[in-house]
Amino acid sequence: MVRTPCCKPELGLKKGAWTPEEDQKLISYLNNHGEGGWRTLPEKAGLKRCGKSCRLRWANYLRPDIKRGEFTEDEELSIISLHALHGNKWSDIARGLPGRTDNEIKNYWNTHIKKRLIKKGVDPVTHKSLISETSKSENLPEILNNQNIIQTIITINE
Repeated sequence: MVRTPCCKPELGLKKGAWTPEEDQKLISYLNNHGEGGWRTLPEKAGLKRCGKSCRLRWANYLRPDIKRGEFTEDEELSIISLHALHGNKWSDIARGLPGRTDNEIKNYWNTHIKKRLIKKGVDPVTHKSLISETSKSENLPEILNNQNIIQTIITINE
């Protein structure tokens, strides 16, 4: 059994930046009909977009419960702890941070947190210390219990 493609290239679907008018059409349609049926949604909503594009636009930018702005210290610590539990399963991590999208968390991890952990001597993959032989057996929960390291990770803003 083969899944039908989400869109046909010969339909001349629009790519690139979304316009405010397209955003409004998508919001209006979803407010009236709810989420789901992403493959047929563009045609029903009067959009010349792929269903996947509509789903991602809604999930990452237009959903009303999305939290915007800087990550708090508590959110950063949650991301580190949840990453130690789930690895790079961003949707699982996002469930622990209401209002944040998996894409936003992944980008924040890769551009900020991962680099800070490395700089502080913590392996971002295994969450074990890289600092010395005696501390290599420490895992992330033990490291996070050390308030000095937590404070250092948080206060480095590079």
